[in-house]
Amino acid sequence: MNSISPGRATPRDPDSWADLVSLRALIISEIRELRGGRPILPVAGGWIEVRGRAMATGLGDWDALIHHGPGGGRPIGAAEALALMLDRLSRQHGAQGRALARRVRASRQRIAAIAAARMDRPDGPPDHLTAEQAMIAGHWMHPCPKALSGMTLPEERAMTPDWRGALRLRLLSVVSDLIEATAPDLARDLPGMDIDPGPGRGLLPVHPLAWDRARHDPRIAALIAAGAVTDLGPMGPGWWATSSVRTLWRPDSPWQLKTSLPVTITNSQRVNRRHEMLAGAAMAGRAGALSGRFGPLRLVADSHWMTLRPVSSTHLTLPTIA
Repeated sequence: MNSISPGRATPRDPDSWADLVSLRALIISEIRELRGGRPILPVAGGWIEVRGRAMATGLGDWDALIHHGPGGGRPIGAAEALALMLDRLSRQHGAQGRALARRVRASRQRIAAIAAARMDRPDGPPDHLTAEQAMIAGHWMHPCPKALSGMTLPEERAMTPDWRGALRLRLLSVVSDLIEATAPDLARDLPGMDIDPGPGRGLLPVHPLAWDRARHDPRIAALIAAGAVTDLGPMGPGWWATSSVRTLWRPDSPWQLKTSLPVTITNSQRVNRRHEMLAGAAMAGRAGALSGRFGPLRLVADSHWMTLRPVSSTHLTLPTIA
């Protein structure tokens, strides 16, 4: 689990732990953005005081949560404090507040479920993949750090790092004129994909979730019907989802893959925009020019990208990262 210490002790019960880390993220966001750093949180009938050691870098461990109301102050637990804060969001901030409260609750439920599963299945050896799969509490200063929508529960469990998901890429054979890429044969560098796509055609790997959604787009369906795009099915070995969900990793691949997904994580959809891909490739060239000038320092760059040319939606984009 994450090394977050919301109070002086971390409970072993997944629900209590989820309450604590969810409350901590919400408190950090509110104190930082709305309260000018003061640990006083207005709620219905009074306010919550966060007592603990002040730290210049943010919220430290707290000693107690005190609810101040008409009857004076009383200590409360994380679950009650979280409920009071979400109630105020729902009541005082209209539709946006209610939507945010729903996302916070959904995030908290995911954290509890993942934590429970991890107690039964401890982390593996301390390597890159274990570290990428360890972020089960999410972003420490986001109000809904593990909110996720756009996947079914089976898809989430198969394709996210929270459940240690691994997936096989979907491989498309595409008429060459319809592929836009920094290198036309880039896909053949990936494990298990050095195959012949056919004369006048190229290979385009796609995240299986993105393909499942995109193939129903009328523009994509028309290309499939015309034979311009042929689905070759799952291809190559499995890839592991890293902490960003859309970035995929294999130890024997020269690249990580940063895929576009029609999925909302926290509060944004993880889609690769064309201008971002162009900028990434340009910056990779600049970073490469610095290679060797600063000792062992190495910059991770978005060196290459691929996409299906005529589709304005970027759901089929598959850039790769060095």
